[in-house]
Amino acid sequence: MNVRNTVFLLALFIFTPLYAGYYAFEPRWDGYIIWGGEVKTQTALLVDISKAIINGSGTDSTTLCNHILGNASCAGIRTIYWRLDDGRGHLLFDSNQKDSVLALPNLAVDFSKIDYAEKAYELTRKLGMEIYLVADGNYIDEARIKFSPVKVISSKEISAKDLVSESNMIGIYTWDVARLAKANLSGKTLYFRKSITTQKQLMNASICVTSRNKYKLYFDGRLIGEDSEWWIGETYDITELSNAGNHVIGIEVEPDRNGERGLLLNALFKYNDRTDKISTNAEWLCSDTFVEGWNKPDYNDKNWKNAIVVGFDGCVPWMRLIRPWNNKTSVISDDSSKRPIAVSKVSVAENSQIANLLIDSSSNDRSAWYGKVPCEIELSFDKSRPINEIRIYSGNIEYSNNNSGALNIKKYSIDVYQNGQWIRLIEPMQALAYKGEKCADFFIRHKIDNKNFEKMKLVVIESFDTGLRVHCPDKPCAESKLVYIREISFYDNLESSIKK
Repeated sequence: MNVRNTVFLLALFIFTPLYAGYYAFEPRWDGYIIWGGEVKTQTALLVDISKAIINGSGTDSTTLCNHILGNASCAGIRTIYWRLDDGRGHLLFDSNQKDSVLALPNLAVDFSKIDYAEKAYELTRKLGMEIYLVADGNYIDEARIKFSPVKVISSKEISAKDLVSESNMIGIYTWDVARLAKANLSGKTLYFRKSITTQKQLMNASICVTSRNKYKLYFDGRLIGEDSEWWIGETYDITELSNAGNHVIGIEVEPDRNGERGLLLNALFKYNDRTDKISTNAEWLCSDTFVEGWNKPDYNDKNWKNAIVVGFDGCVPWMRLIRPWNNKTSVISDDSSKRPIAVSKVSVAENSQIANLLIDSSSNDRSAWYGKVPCEIELSFDKSRPINEIRIYSGNIEYSNNNSGALNIKKYSIDVYQNGQWIRLIEPMQALAYKGEKCADFFIRHKIDNKNFEKMKLVVIESFDTGLRVHCPDKPCAESKLVYIREISFYDNLESSIKK
């Protein structure tokens, strides 16, 4: 969904299991997830794959390595120590030496058939990480021959001052990842650019992009789109802007304050006889300093640094990305009068009992609005503005495996703040139930004839939620009804309704 200076309310991780489009061994996007700036860490990861298997993370080698190393990369960890035994004399690779427990039958893993160390080496190369295999005892020489050119060291040679266990990196997502990423990776707004050249007879040009957190996409300095729903990705058709010549794709990305970092982009330039593909990788350039004209072709970027790879689609915790090119989104109009009005502040009534609400009203942060009903959301402008249209997007639809419209607004009212007092604009009324519409086409719309106000309050009285979603076998379930608001947009021009 397109944001375009709207208030965007992005679902928290509590919702992400509903968006599982495919598994870690089925990547759909090309290229790599990138970030920038210096990696500020001495932290290294020590992996005992036998412990990871015992912890219940599965035995598929690719999936398990993606879980552990994908999370480590997203956390900013660049050095891996990978044990070739379990610290108790049991080998974790196929060896010429006799070892009755080599297969570790209690783990249902035959290490003579599954080479986890080889998978780990392949993945660390992909992620730009450094890996050391750790071996002790009388098989270290054999390991050095078998795993050459990977460096094999003894446990006494591990030099990292700060070691993190694989248990910190197990699972789809752990808060250890966010905590380490916040400490290790740049927390500044970053600027990325990629110079490209297009030829004559270009038939179609499209860009698909997603990021953690909010991005702004530019093409030759023109704002194309912005969003912060990381698991979906927006597709923009830029064919009309891609005349033959030199161009620049520029992206501004704000980091999520919880620690998540990353940008992923795919672009296709289709000609009669070929398709040129462009995707984010370590060749992209990055800076953490805003300079006028940074996103234009004639800008001198010689002092910019290369981006760093922090993951790829299919590695944890990015594994739930919806496949690209599905979410076609309109390019933002060049006419500023046809764009939604920016909101300067978002706040929530203190008595609304919000679960995991994260809103920084000082920076117009776009965060989840997911909470119990009844509840109130208040939105403020920098000054009193004439508003002609309000749109409210709610509910779990289209991209969710649970696309029944759950958590959609059912009954609501709207108040506005005029001349120092709150006035009821929309009396309590029923919203329509979801009937399978596309995500961008299902919303509440009110045309309000150019009314001036500086604040709006959405009061959610009921939602389409039974309160019986969670099963609690060990204790009574809390049957609280919830609502999920995806976006609220304001327009000052009735002709500005944008098709998405």
